[in-house]
Amino acid sequence: SGLHEKCESIRRMELKKIHNKVNTDTFDIIDLVTSRIVRKLLHNPTVTVRRCESGEARDRLLESIRELFIHETETSGKECTLSENDKKECEYTH
Repeated sequence: SGLHEKCESIRRMELKKIHNKVNTDTFDIIDLVTSRIVRKLLHNPTVTVRRCESGEARDRLLESIRELFIHETETSGKECTLSENDKKECEYTH
């Protein structure tokens, strides 16, 4: 999955941990705020990748993103290449 999907998955897992510990209004506010935080954190990296004109430079950026944020849990030592969907996901911005 792409970087946005991974971050959203982590966010939702953490929300599940507190779901029964807070009231509905509080949960909804936490959900909204954490969603905004994730979008804001991912905005600059995705814009940078999207603006990169060179195919080689773009590939290096995507590889760095994958190694820093996706690689450690999804590949478990296996060689991994970015699919076109992952590249599109890195281009996506909210």
